[in-house]
Amino acid sequence: MVILQGDQYYIPFTIKQGNTELTDQNTTDVKIKVDAITKKASRNEISYTTYTYGGTEKSAWMFPISQDQTLSWSAGVIPFQVGVKMEDVIINSETGILKIDPSWIREEW
Repeated sequence: MVILQGDQYYIPFTIKQGNTELTDQNTTDVKIKVDAITKKASRNEISYTTYTYGGTEKSAWMFPISQDQTLSWSAGVIPFQVGVKMEDVIINSETGILKIDPSWIREEW
């Protein structure tokens, strides 16, 4: 995914274990860390939501980012990681990256 500095929206994360999609129905808690920002489902900071993209209905964990946050990121790449708790089992993903593209419009709305 490419994020433009100054953007503000939700980053969708689809989480799978094997072929099974991990949702709010089959997990105890989910945490997602993007760069230095960690958000958890149990704190109501992220949620599993159905949305429409390109005319297709999809479901994902939605990680909100603000304009201030994207403006603070330097152009290049930033890391992310997902952690999932299912009863007594805790699973962390490998570290992934998001690409940050520069914006010439650097003012807040």
